[in-house]
Amino acid sequence: GEATDGTEPPVADLIAYRSVLLTLARSGSGAFAKASLGILRRMSARSKRPGYEACRPTPMCCNLVVKAYADAGRGSEGAAKAQEVLVQLVRDYREGRVEALPDVVGFNSVLHAWHKARDAEKAAEQGTMLTNLMGELRDEGHEEVTPDRITNSVLMNIYAGCQDDPNAVVRAQELFNAAEQEFDQSGGVEDGGPEGKRKGGIDKRMYDQLLACWAKSKSPDKARKAKEILGKMRERYRGSGEDFRFRPDFITYNIALNSCGHLPDEAGPDVRDEARNFARELYDEMHGSNDIKPDEATYVAMLRVAGTLRDENDDEEERLAEMKAIVDEAKERGLMGNAAVRFLGRAVPESRMSEVLGQELKEELPMEWVRNSKQHRSRKLAKALGTK
Repeated sequence: GEATDGTEPPVADLIAYRSVLLTLARSGSGAFAKASLGILRRMSARSKRPGYEACRPTPMCCNLVVKAYADAGRGSEGAAKAQEVLVQLVRDYREGRVEALPDVVGFNSVLHAWHKARDAEKAAEQGTMLTNLMGELRDEGHEEVTPDRITNSVLMNIYAGCQDDPNAVVRAQELFNAAEQEFDQSGGVEDGGPEGKRKGGIDKRMYDQLLACWAKSKSPDKARKAKEILGKMRERYRGSGEDFRFRPDFITYNIALNSCGHLPDEAGPDVRDEARNFARELYDEMHGSNDIKPDEATYVAMLRVAGTLRDENDDEEERLAEMKAIVDEAKERGLMGNAAVRFLGRAVPESRMSEVLGQELKEELPMEWVRNSKQHRSRKLAKALGTK
């Protein structure tokens, strides 16, 4: 505006603009998101005037506008609007209408919005489109849009949700392979140079996410893939001098166990036998390890393996005996929770339930069964808070 005393009005600098954009981005309001886009465009137009160079937008300013839209929307509609704004900002930059474009943080905001939308198929489709756009911008010399660890993590989570799409797990595997290749070519260096930007790469979390994608898929080869992935993870861990970034833990093993226990019906007898043997190896290793110890989920997963991977011609008594042995081990460690009992209720004839459990089931599981479980810790916390 014009100053009333004839002097030049004060010029808002970049810090002031960013503060306003940050406030609008945190509002969760669609109206404020729209206002932030208007501010960004005014910043760009004003920065071209002599003396107003301090108004020049930065990638952070663009990221805040995208975040405002991503957080203001709900479901697929909100994610689509955030993506529309991001693509428009890229187009405006290419055509010279704005002075900056969103970097990888802005793209990650949109990917996260798609993940939250709970529309896995649409999220996977749009995720592919966004990563293609990032590739185009990189080819144009914009290294700031290089996918980083967060990009890969969100994409993995999106692909894991596409259980009915056989191509989703293939895309997840390709994403992992590309990240692994880039990581190896960089010599395992993860910082992004002088600006410390987060680069892509692989670590224990990404191995777990890849395992989860296979575990949730309908591929009959999921147990074989889990064995292959875990083998490579162990090899990398040992080859790196036992770098903690690649160290498998009980979560890693539990995901691999779930791959074995959720084979589709079309998996043949040989595949089932192989999965059962692999699961037993993992289970025995966890019980003999000082580092990787089982939890409640371990026993649920192993009960599923014992209860579902046997053929119809297999001896029923052997199946029940194996499940009883798993139950006894879970009880001994204080990790026999409700989830395991619920599974047994579906897998064991009612007339044999007390035999497998070792006693008649009461309303609450005995304290010694659950003493080391999350269920027991939650119960103790509720009592301490006076809510139970």
